[in-house]
Amino acid sequence: MATIAQRRKSLFESDSRPTRIRGDWKYKAFSYLVLTLIAFTMVVPFMWMISTSFKPVTEITKSNFFPIDATVDNYGEVLFNTELPRWYLNSIVVAVMTTVSVAFFDSLAGYVFAKYEFPGKRIIFILILSSLMIP
Repeated sequence: MATIAQRRKSLFESDSRPTRIRGDWKYKAFSYLVLTLIAFTMVVPFMWMISTSFKPVTEITKSNFFPIDATVDNYGEVLFNTELPRWYLNSIVVAVMTTVSVAFFDSLAGYVFAKYEFPGKRIIFILILSSLMIP
């Protein structure tokens, strides 16, 4: 005679249906409203910047959102009459040097934290981790 083993429930399974909190739709509506406002405040300046980049110099100070006489002359000015390649090279040099130096010094610190016990080790470790979490 065969026996069937019952499967044990995990900690995250339950017999009851999920309960709905009263006012759940109000909370959801409020959350969507707040998220929409945050998205709006982040997207509108970006759209304003793109729109202004297509305006001629005489229209830049006017308060209209879309350009009346759209032009791409501003892009030509930036690409051909500035030192854009030099600016990109400077940014790449700074980014690479920062990444290499942080990786080098953090590996030295990681070795010390792994091999040695000393007073204040936990506090210093937390300070280093918190400084790495800030962009």
